[in-house]
Amino acid sequence: MCGILGLFGNPKSVDINLFKKALDKIAHRGPDAHGVYENEDIIFGHRRLSIIDLSPLGNQPMVDEETNNVIIFNGEIYNYKSIRDFLTSKGIRFNSSSDTEVLLKAYRYFGVEVLSKLRGMFSFCIYDADKKSLFFARDRFGKKPFYYAFIKENFLFSSEIKALLPFFDKKPLPDKNGVADYFRYLAPSYGKTIYEGIYKLPPSCFGILDKNGLLIKEYYNPLEYASKSHQNEGQVLKDIEEKLIESVELRLVGDVEVASLLSGGLDSSFVSALYSKIAKDKFNRNINTFSIGYDEYEHYSELSWALKVSNFIGSNHHPITISSKDFIDKIDEVVYFLDEPINDPATLPTYVISSYIKENGIKVALSGEGSDELFFGYDMYYKYLAYDELSKSLKKESKELLLESINFQENMSKYQEFLRRALKDEVVFRTIGECFTEFELKKFLRFSYENNQIELFSKRFEPFKHHHQSLWYYFVDMYMWIGEVLMMKVDKMAMAHSVELRAPMLDHELHQLVLNVDPTLRISNQNKHLLKKIAIKYLPEEIVYRRKKGFSYPFIEWFYKEKKDFLKDWLNVNKEHGFFDEGFLRFLYENGNSKAYKHHVWAVEIFNRWFKQNYLSN
Repeated sequence: MCGILGLFGNPKSVDINLFKKALDKIAHRGPDAHGVYENEDIIFGHRRLSIIDLSPLGNQPMVDEETNNVIIFNGEIYNYKSIRDFLTSKGIRFNSSSDTEVLLKAYRYFGVEVLSKLRGMFSFCIYDADKKSLFFARDRFGKKPFYYAFIKENFLFSSEIKALLPFFDKKPLPDKNGVADYFRYLAPSYGKTIYEGIYKLPPSCFGILDKNGLLIKEYYNPLEYASKSHQNEGQVLKDIEEKLIESVELRLVGDVEVASLLSGGLDSSFVSALYSKIAKDKFNRNINTFSIGYDEYEHYSELSWALKVSNFIGSNHHPITISSKDFIDKIDEVVYFLDEPINDPATLPTYVISSYIKENGIKVALSGEGSDELFFGYDMYYKYLAYDELSKSLKKESKELLLESINFQENMSKYQEFLRRALKDEVVFRTIGECFTEFELKKFLRFSYENNQIELFSKRFEPFKHHHQSLWYYFVDMYMWIGEVLMMKVDKMAMAHSVELRAPMLDHELHQLVLNVDPTLRISNQNKHLLKKIAIKYLPEEIVYRRKKGFSYPFIEWFYKEKKDFLKDWLNVNKEHGFFDEGFLRFLYENGNSKAYKHHVWAVEIFNRWFKQNYLSN
């Protein structure tokens, strides 16, 4: 896991000291080593967090001695040893034991097709010396970020936006389409960022930049693996269990210790239990687990459940508790490391626990992200299904009658909005993280913006509409929730402390397997039906079958407690950017303590703090 920064075009047009200072802005991503490589076409910079091959032989930028190709790479290739064995059998020699060298020389052998061979999380760029071109890519789930911009005569890219900003003569303005997406879907979506002129490579995509221009292309579509071929539940459970164990084992690769996050919920508990069994069976040791809780509003805290799991699996457990003051004090730090606003309150606990992991001398930990989306784990998915089924079952005349009889208001609840969409044959599900509805957004924002990405995704989904409706939920959430919110939260908050978080549930082979399962088995009458049937072999029944709580904490209670007069601050910032309707701001302030609007309040607060840091600070 590392930080990358690169320039392609005219290196002489950029002061090398400016480049090095920009690279230092992402030093937190790689404190162990750094390097810069320059030739007539490129400047490549790298900050290294040493995990595989801790020796200097694994340092980057790395040059292929035969082709003069150059790579900078952020991430881990979990199956690099099997790829290396294949390449060795073809006569390719290696100078290190790093996965970076394997990736570089695999490109020499496979070209662009190397992406189909990789099992891991990655964001990388290779300079092809023969073609005088760039080849860059982001992993299938978007676990590792890749931002880019055309600035004057150069193409620049980096792991974080903060390393690109120094190359602009003037800080780019907020991108209004990105701002609208942020308030809709918690983050700027699918290629957009919060800044004009700065873009991000979408998950599952690669890019080629040469004399013909820039080509961005998708190399992986999970929908192509969807079928109903697995219908025997016994065999399905056996296959999934084997793949889960394999996925965890792969993510233990490296030359440093791996810990595990343990919230007490099913996902992290199951990952920790599998890892604990592997560690005891193969290495005869106990694993380290980490949990976070709160010193008030204890109904949010799951420390007691995490302790039960830890005692059951025999881990060395490290709980930490935070207070409302800790919460308030850390918000601005979180906003800085996010680079652009992300409306997920869980960013802050992730930031704090990553710091605690680092304090304990650990660089890598496993986490449970990705299970809910794959195994139909959100209760809301079932509610969306009900609305979609209603839309399909009613005739046009019945829908028109209902639309006439129901008084839809501008301040309607989300469930009223879902009903309106169903009756008007609109797309009901627009990611599990949807915050502001279109009605709310039109009332809230004082500028015009493009139509949302759902129309684009609907067109892409057309060839697969014959599949079960749940596949649409998976498809949208993979690109607009997992890649843009969930994984960016994990990457930015952990890497702020030079910690790498790995998600065994986000293994593409595991996902392909589960997408082949008959939807009636995957969905059943309870969330995570298949996962629970496997997990019960490794965890107590009270952990596996307790009601899903979701990761939550008293962020809105603490915010209102510690920042009582925040409306005044909102109105002052709004005078500077003028983006928001003041009446709606007052409405949110007065209603933000309710369940319906707490995420709206958090969205405004995080955006305003980002705006102040970037445009109003001295």
